[in-house]
Parts: sequence; C-alpha cells; structure tokens
Amino acid sequence: MATFFRILSRILALFGIGFIALIAILWADGQNLTDSAGAIWAKTHAPSLLNFQNLVQRHLHIPGVWDNFIVPTLEYQAWMVMVGTALVLLVLALLLATFGRQRPKSGNAFQNTPTE
Repeated sequence: MATFFRILSRILALFGIGFIALIAILWADGQNLTDSAGAIWAKTHAPSLLNFQNLVQRHLHIPGVWDNFIVPTLEYQAWMVMVGTALVLLVLALLLATFGRQRPKSGNAFQNTPTE
C-alpha cells in the first residue's frame, strides 16, 4: 500500500507541476489569464466543455454539483483556478507521500550494532 501511495503522490505532483507550467505557457503566449476560466475554456475548445458538462450532469449522478460548484468555479479568473488546482494537487501529493514513506521497523535501533 505504501508503494501505491508513493506512485500516486508522484503522479499528482507531476500534474500539479504541469498546471504551473501551463500557466507559464499561457502567460508567455499572451493569453489573458484574468478572463474567467469558463470563457477561456469555451474559446479554446468549446466541445470539451460541453462534453464535461454532459459527463457531470448525466453520468456522475451527483445532484447540483454542476450548478453549485463547477459553474461558480469556472466564473473565477483563470489564473486563480489553475493556481488553486495546482496547490490542491501538490498538497495531496505531499500527504500521500507522507503516508507512503518507508517507516523503520519497530524495535531498538541499536539492536544489531556490534559490540566490542
């Protein structure tokens, strides 16, 4: 189980770093990151936004999550959403890495030391 947590923490850390890199790339490309995240997503690739809405509303069967959580999130400025997502991913990666760390075996640490 510890190995699973370590692998998952590394994957989440890579995604978090990827979001930070995406912010840098979009900013260097001249994208206005003060626009809302939903507007940028709709301008960049509207079909994926509609497919995501379809997935959430029809297939996840969690009532109100689209209207009460995702739409307000998409109304925030894009940089806030991406930085927030990156921070959440990095904190989760840190927590999973903590749970997945190797712990020393219980007992006396000096038990097998040679005596003179």
